[in-house]
Amino acid sequence: MPTQKEPETLSIVATTPLIADMVENIAGDRAVVTSLIPLGADPHTFEPGLKAVRDTAHADAVFTNGLLLEQQSLTRTIAHTASPNTPVVALAEQLPRYGGALLPLVEDNTLDTVWLGLRVIADSGRTDVASGRMRINAQAADTPPGAALVAYTTSTFGAPEVVVDSRDSAQHTDIPLDAHTHLSWAATAPGYYSMTFAAAAGESAGVVASGGAPQRQYVPVASGTVNFAVGVDPYGHPAVSGTTPHVADAGHLDITVDEGQHTITLVGDPEAPHAPRPVFDPAQAVISVPAKTLTPIPPGPEYRFLYTQNNPQEAAEPHPQPAATGWRAWLSKLTGNRGQQQVYMLRQAVVGKHVHGDTDPHAWLDANNGEAYAQAIAATLSDIDPDNAAYYQSRLSRYRAQIQAADASLFAAVASVDPARRNMVTTHDGYGYLAERYGLKVAGVISPNAETEPSPRDVAAVSSALRDLKVPAVFIEPQATAHHATLIRIAADNEVATCPIFGDTLSPDDGVNSYLDVLTADAESIRSCLISPPQTIHDNTSND
Repeated sequence: MPTQKEPETLSIVATTPLIADMVENIAGDRAVVTSLIPLGADPHTFEPGLKAVRDTAHADAVFTNGLLLEQQSLTRTIAHTASPNTPVVALAEQLPRYGGALLPLVEDNTLDTVWLGLRVIADSGRTDVASGRMRINAQAADTPPGAALVAYTTSTFGAPEVVVDSRDSAQHTDIPLDAHTHLSWAATAPGYYSMTFAAAAGESAGVVASGGAPQRQYVPVASGTVNFAVGVDPYGHPAVSGTTPHVADAGHLDITVDEGQHTITLVGDPEAPHAPRPVFDPAQAVISVPAKTLTPIPPGPEYRFLYTQNNPQEAAEPHPQPAATGWRAWLSKLTGNRGQQQVYMLRQAVVGKHVHGDTDPHAWLDANNGEAYAQAIAATLSDIDPDNAAYYQSRLSRYRAQIQAADASLFAAVASVDPARRNMVTTHDGYGYLAERYGLKVAGVISPNAETEPSPRDVAAVSSALRDLKVPAVFIEPQATAHHATLIRIAADNEVATCPIFGDTLSPDDGVNSYLDVLTADAESIRSCLISPPQTIHDNTSND
């Protein structure tokens, strides 16, 4: 008597644990699901290893979030490793097809100096925007003697990565097309600087068989010189002598490569919704880095690139202090090390090595979008495994009902809060969808910047904001508690509680093991923390 054939098990890869959980809810026992990014890792900065390459190469389907949430090295690994017949589905980019909605990425710059990044606009005739890259480098056209101007990114956990260095014209960075990135800029001495930027488009020219990394040939696109006034009068810059330049001293501005126009310009944010972005000719503009930006060079060997002949490293820490940890270490650095050398700093306003487009990628925090994710997953699984399509659709129906119940819990939680108290202050700019869907207001995103030591002025500004907002709690992602000790301590000093909120990843230590757990835990945290005196997250960064 013939035996019934067992259903074949699919091999599915998802980029994040949260997406992997969604896939498991739809696939059930018909698939083995692997998350490329481990629990607790930051999806914005995770770098793939050989295991990710192997898992992707053998996958029957790959699910990503898309919208540049994932680090570009992971996106490229998937693009060049997945089989040509394997569907690679960017779930957030499928939302409009399944009734979901996307929000523009609103970057709330609370800095009182210009926030300067890099942006790339793709040629409108390109068909390979998703895989294209622009290589940008810079060299000094003019700097004060012995001085340097350096741009770098700072990861969520504080590691700097140099992008531009006036002392090294070979230093470069690759940026995806139609994306932009946040940078910190440090000048080692006051004076006038001019930097010439050059951009070249990366054209794919095959794949290296041994490592799977794409070989590219770079075609020059544009060049242009950008002027900086550091600690001096910006109108006195010799490059704009005899003119009335545009002085950029506040707001968001990007050094922008336009591939189609073959130009490098300075592009700002729209002054109103749907208004065009203002564009400035860098030859007629000056980036102002005022004297008030002078700040100590962060301690540690990873920041030695900021030292020059004007800032010798030997002088950085003339009075070594006993090791301290946690809040005491921060306070020691704040009040001690009087001989520490200084640089003029335009800060990276968003902590984390973010390269992103103009659409907020954190769409799953709107539960209606979570349903759309699930629908896109079920459709893909049904396409590659039609024999089990009815099974996937049945599980989808059940899962959508569970998401709808969690959605109702979030609405109920917010409805129970007095409208005057529906304010959120967080340490991450990823909660726009949560706020938009459920009627909350993101009243502040306070991210202690890992690249510089908090100054007394910084502490006073944050303390004042917490008092003025009159919110009972600050929301912090628990896995980042150790990296936000400053904010936790300031909140405690102002009798403002710190409460958990869950967004980018799961947190088994907090009982948050699934996407549904994220929604229900956030509902409970909002209810308990905005209505009544909440319990605080313990600060485990001190040895008290």
